[in-house]
Amino acid sequence: MLKLIRQGKFNTVICWKLDRLFRSLKDIVTILHEFEELNVEFISIKDQLDLTTAAGRMLMHVISAFAEFEASLIRERVKAGIENARESGVTLGRPKSIDVEEVIRLHEKGLSMGSIARIMGIAKSSVHRIINSVRKT
Repeated sequence: MLKLIRQGKFNTVICWKLDRLFRSLKDIVTILHEFEELNVEFISIKDQLDLTTAAGRMLMHVISAFAEFEASLIRERVKAGIENARESGVTLGRPKSIDVEEVIRLHEKGLSMGSIARIMGIAKSSVHRIINSVRKT
C-alpha cells in the first residue's frame, strides 16, 4: 500500500482502526508525517480522527499511545501464557516428526488406526496416510 501511495496512485487512506494499520506510536507518527508530505488524507473510521486540525492530531497521538500500550499488554500476556504452559508441561510448537516405522510395526501387530493414533500422539488421518503409503509401495 505504501508503495502505491508513494507512486501517487492514492490520495486517501481509510482504515478501520489505528491498531489495524500501525504497530507502534513511532510507526503512526512516521507514516502519517509521510502521508502529510504526499498530500494523502488519512481517515480512521472507528477512532473518528480528523487529522486536519490540531486537536485531531493531538487526539491521534493519545489514541496511538494507548493502542501501543494495549499491544504491549497483549504481548506480555501471551509470553506469560506460554511460560505458564511450559511450566505445566504442555508441549508447544510443531509436533515431533512421526516415527513411521513404529506406526507400521503397531499396524502389523494388529492395532486399530485409532489405537495407533492415541499411542503415537498423532491424528488418525496421519496413521491412515502412513499405512496407505506403505501399501502402495
